[in-house]
Amino acid sequence: IQIPVKNIVCLSSTHVALTDFLNANEIISGLGDTTYLFNPEVQKLAKAGKIIQVGKSQVLNNEQILALAPEVIMTSGSPNPNTNTYQPFINAGINILPNSEWMENSLLGRAEWVKLMGALINKDSLSEKKFEEIAYKYESVSTLAQNTKVKPKVISGKTFKGEWAIPGGNSYAANLLKDAGANYHGAKD
Repeated sequence: IQIPVKNIVCLSSTHVALTDFLNANEIISGLGDTTYLFNPEVQKLAKAGKIIQVGKSQVLNNEQILALAPEVIMTSGSPNPNTNTYQPFINAGINILPNSEWMENSLLGRAEWVKLMGALINKDSLSEKKFEEIAYKYESVSTLAQNTKVKPKVISGKTFKGEWAIPGGNSYAANLLKDAGANYHGAKD
């Protein structure tokens, strides 16, 4: 991968947070699905046609992606990737970069993926500095929360097909609640 990357397709809207954090949204030429896109600047770029939706629900528009000629396609990394999906892009010389931030079990672990984006766009020192600021603030608030006497009881989750699913005790959501000083119902799961 040639550094700095100037043209990237992001297949998850969570990747937008990484470019946004480094003031680099202009490098995004395509997004997998814009349905859950809440970043106003990126919405504006999409409405102006500067960011193209290149797929929806895991189905990619190969021709659109190839026409954008990205240097990198950032995918959502998975333990069992379907590499056949990306073969046309690999054949065209496009770098495929799995991003597995969703597998991190802490919020800071997820946030630390900004360092990868920083390395890609040659903003290592900025990404390191911003991450350290966030980590300091997060840990300061967490320490404050741990020292409170009131520990609210919390249940989290959502319904799906008539069942209530809660985050496991070692998930990022459970760890976030613990760091916030909550007594989470599913903490021991």
